[in-house]
Amino acid sequence: MTAGDHAYAFDYNASQPWRLGAALLDELPSSRSFSAEEAMPVAGLHLDIPAKRAGVWCIEPLDGLESWWPSLWPGWELSLWDDDAGHQPVRFPAFDLDRWLYELAERVHRHWAVRETLMAHGLDPDGPESVIGFVQSHLATGLTVQDRDAVLDAILPGSATTINAADAALFR
Repeated sequence: MTAGDHAYAFDYNASQPWRLGAALLDELPSSRSFSAEEAMPVAGLHLDIPAKRAGVWCIEPLDGLESWWPSLWPGWELSLWDDDAGHQPVRFPAFDLDRWLYELAERVHRHWAVRETLMAHGLDPDGPESVIGFVQSHLATGLTVQDRDAVLDAILPGSATTINAADAALFR
């Protein structure tokens, strides 16, 4: 979120701060500054406080924002910028995009069960540990190690080799 020339950071689960209405203005002095260590924002709000104008961009549905905006922000003009963060007047610090893509690739590796990987770790994909809800549904897709690694490398080229090596080291 930006106001004037200052960028503020909110927790990841506070991705729609505009829902607080004009009361948000009282929270700004105690809000922490945004830094390059933050996750890439999924939404943004810019406030031009003297002009009482606001702009919002978001990669998620805004769920009727235009209809309830006047009740939460009386007297404020709203501009909707779709998913275009480029309208935010204050530029966020540069992100290490590869860092975030690698984290995403790690999550795909960690959370998508593959029969061969389970067996390599000494787990029986058809045994009692596989009855955990997501394991059976993931195994049912028939995803192979090659399929998963292709997804990892599509996210960030070369990440499959690095992630697989780190995973193998954990189970030595």
